[in-house]
Amino acid sequence: MPSRPSTPLHPDADQEIEAPGVEIPKELTSALDLGSEEDTDEEIGGGNGLLLGKERIQGHDGRNNDDDEDDDDYSMDSEDSEQFEKEERPLIDADASIGEPLSPRASPTEDIPSTFCAVDTTFFDNETEKRRTPVNPFGVNERLVSSEPIRIIRKKSRGADYGPRRLSMTQQSRLIDYIDGRLMAIQRRYIKYLSAREDPDNEPGSSALRFGLSDLAHSLDEVVTIIWYSIFKVKTVPFVYHYNVLSKEERNVLGQDGSSEIELDEITPDFLFGQTNYLIKIMGDLADYLEKFQFTSLDEIHTLLLLFAKLDNIISILIDEYSDDEDGIFEEAIVENDDARPLPSKFKQPFISNTEKIRIDSIINRTKLLVIGMFDGFKEGAFDDAVVINGKKRDHRSTDDGIKSEIQRHELLIGEIYEGILDRTSI
Repeated sequence: MPSRPSTPLHPDADQEIEAPGVEIPKELTSALDLGSEEDTDEEIGGGNGLLLGKERIQGHDGRNNDDDEDDDDYSMDSEDSEQFEKEERPLIDADASIGEPLSPRASPTEDIPSTFCAVDTTFFDNETEKRRTPVNPFGVNERLVSSEPIRIIRKKSRGADYGPRRLSMTQQSRLIDYIDGRLMAIQRRYIKYLSAREDPDNEPGSSALRFGLSDLAHSLDEVVTIIWYSIFKVKTVPFVYHYNVLSKEERNVLGQDGSSEIELDEITPDFLFGQTNYLIKIMGDLADYLEKFQFTSLDEIHTLLLLFAKLDNIISILIDEYSDDEDGIFEEAIVENDDARPLPSKFKQPFISNTEKIRIDSIINRTKLLVIGMFDGFKEGAFDDAVVINGKKRDHRSTDDGIKSEIQRHELLIGEIYEGILDRTSI
């Protein structure tokens, strides 16, 4: 029986050993390819030695080494040369700088004969064609949450004639009474709608059943706009996020078509007298109202998404107003005045406390689940009956492709509900 080599002993973790001094026989060195790195680089083409073709390898002194038997291993015919080029030449530019796209190698020059094709050291310097930019499967981002938002210029107003004025105590009381009355009227109308819907004696076209999801969203949107105006004295809410929800006509109405920045006057926490509590209440009431509704058209979904976007932008701006993070959406622009008087003292408390952020997070999670469930139910019946698109009923047999594209678009928009707030409140 042939003798078998003994299994080497493995040393312990704390044991010191000495490497054996046995040298590898010279006849095995070539088989193990233990040559130096310089020899390897020279063989690849860095020196003057390697010639592909029927010629022998020439040394650095220019003599032909036909008498050397060892050089027979480097002799190649034309077929071996082609095979060598296919296997050894990389297809991708591995020397590209970090951050630059990888590009395919240039084809070898045709003026070099195939029988005497030497590897040129300037091969890697040839111009290569850059890779084309890959297509974004999600379409073009238009100020999505993941993209760069609009910059808000925060103006520091110095002087009594500059910037917004705080409401007096009488004005604050009147505004609170007005907001309470509007929210109570919306709640009464909602309860009346539920009672009429469950009453079998009411006909489908009765006035009590005309209160739909779009009417609810419009009513709440008016209250949210009043709350926003009481803080910054600006009628329109800047769409820092969710700009892609707006249609072209709505962008023109808001005056934000193509704008990259918006100016807002700087305010202090003493401008607030409960507006944040009303915003949180509206978010919670809206989640309660949605439990009793179902989506019947894409127009209803669009109206609801506009309300979500407005709430998200307002609360995101309030959270960022005096954030310690310098990478927020605000920049400062000071308005100078000769008769400048000092601004009101800035309180250190944030506009929205951590307790309010926790309440907002729970409402958002609940709202997202409700809206996703409502939209799933809408998708199931979208291709069974006629679907309302832009206020017109269209038969599904002729507009299946259009409905599919609209549903896919709204799926992305629904996934971004309240994302601006979540980016600021999530742990």
